[in-house]
Formats: sequence, C-alpha cells, structure tokens
Amino acid sequence: ELCNSEVASFILDAEVVGIDRNKGNRLMSFQELSSRERGSKNSSIAIQNIKVDICVFVFDIMFCNGQRLLDNPLRQRRSYIHDLFQEKPGYLELAQQLTVEEDEASIDNSSTLHRMSSFFEKACQSSCEGIMLKTLDIDAGYSASKRCDSWLKVQTDVVC
Repeated sequence: ELCNSEVASFILDAEVVGIDRNKGNRLMSFQELSSRERGSKNSSIAIQNIKVDICVFVFDIMFCNGQRLLDNPLRQRRSYIHDLFQEKPGYLELAQQLTVEEDEASIDNSSTLHRMSSFFEKACQSSCEGIMLKTLDIDAGYSASKRCDSWLKVQTDVVC
C-alpha cells in the first residue's frame, strides 16, 4: 500500500520516469526511451509489448482530501507528503531533497557549500537534468506553471 488509508483524493506534482529495475532502478536516458514501440491514432500497443518500467517521483502536493495546499509553505507540504505516502523504490519515490536552514545559508559556510555541491553532482550522475532550489518557509507557496523568485532551476551545461 502506497497511500495512508486516510487519503481519499490528492493532486501531486510528480514525474513519471523510465527506469531499469534490473540495474538497481537506474534512470533511463532519453535515447533508451526513444527506441520504444509506439502506437498511433489508428493503432495501440499491447500491454505485453511494453518493455519500459516506470517510477513516479513525487516532488510536491497541491491538494489532499479536498484541502487546498497551494498557499501552505513547502515545509508543511513536504510533511503532508511524508505522512501520506509510503515509498516503494522503483515504483513510487519521494524526490531526494537537501535542506539548508537559514543559519547554515552563508556563502562563507564551506560545509553547506560542500553538501550542496555533492547533492548536485549526485543528481547529475543519476541522470537527473538538474535540481530545483526552493524556499521552505517564506514565499514558499506552490506556483503552478509559472516562474517565481522563490524557485530556481539549476542544470549542468551540456557540451555538444
């Protein structure tokens, strides 16, 4: 069971990702996924011919049991996610996170800078396209489909 029995309905911010369960739930590259069989508007794919396993990675929660959570700070929304959902590696996973509290957030704090750098490198080595930096408590509501100053996407430079 992936959901707490108290959950009747919810809306999540999540991503469905192709994974290789035979290789430790390794994320699959776009090139690997682009070779999959595809249907068209006049044909479909038989379920037994689908060879790509998927995993749902949960980033955020917007509604739960009819309650609007968009204005709640990210720290509270994270707490909802952890209370309501049970991870099942390779099937449903909560997005990895690194929390940097206010007293740790200084350009002179080498420990924090090392933790952040290591987290980013690990994400990139895991085939993630980057990381999202978000505020936890101040201006930390959920802004659907729009850019805001409290969210920053960090990606590696791709050299072709």
